[in-house]
Amino acid sequence: MLKRELPVSFYFRIFTFFFYKMTTKIIDLSHPIAAGMPVYPGTPAPVVKTLAQIASDGYREDSLALSSHTGTHIDAPAHVFLDGASLDQYPPETFLGTAFCMALLPEESLQLEVLRWLLEAEKAPDFILFYTAWEQCWGTPAYFDQYPMLHRQSAELIGSLSPRAIGIDAPSFDRVSDTAYPLHRFFLAKNILLIENMCGLKPLAGQFFTLLCAPLPLAEADGAPARIFAVLDHENIERP
Repeated sequence: MLKRELPVSFYFRIFTFFFYKMTTKIIDLSHPIAAGMPVYPGTPAPVVKTLAQIASDGYREDSLALSSHTGTHIDAPAHVFLDGASLDQYPPETFLGTAFCMALLPEESLQLEVLRWLLEAEKAPDFILFYTAWEQCWGTPAYFDQYPMLHRQSAELIGSLSPRAIGIDAPSFDRVSDTAYPLHRFFLAKNILLIENMCGLKPLAGQFFTLLCAPLPLAEADGAPARIFAVLDHENIERP
């Protein structure tokens, strides 16, 4: 019986697969969507209804009713501008790229120092994320009150960096009480998407990594819930 030799490309693919598994780590930065979860004041909570059960129907199926800004989500310009682009108008490559996570310090001078350092880098990241530790208030009334925010000068510096999106582990880039939504309008007018209600950013602070944002493919979306992943290589993983 003749022995069939496998092509070199087969072994290369096997090696690549196991090398990737051993040298990367993926962190989920999204809150699960569930009935009773925290929602922005005035927004209806998600409603989950059972349509079929395995015991009686042989399969399980649920119906979901939720806001386009439920949980971890992405805001598009259509969220605040009549003629703004909807989320589905952005090509898929918009949602995958390099990211940097910085701790959002209360002192404006420290915010600016880190942002100027990014501005002087050879290539600015596609995404800038802000770790505030406000995730610890998720599920409490305090979550929507007095959360950390960007200073205006910091926002203007971010605008000059022109990232595809910025994200934060807090409910909004504006105060709930500020219905003029100044920072939403400032960033979205520059075509910088906003990611809100993130989680799990603490181990990423001060690091560069790959970010994958996967919003629900809703037609004409002013925003959409999203599953967001940080992909770390071996250098990120080895850092304390």
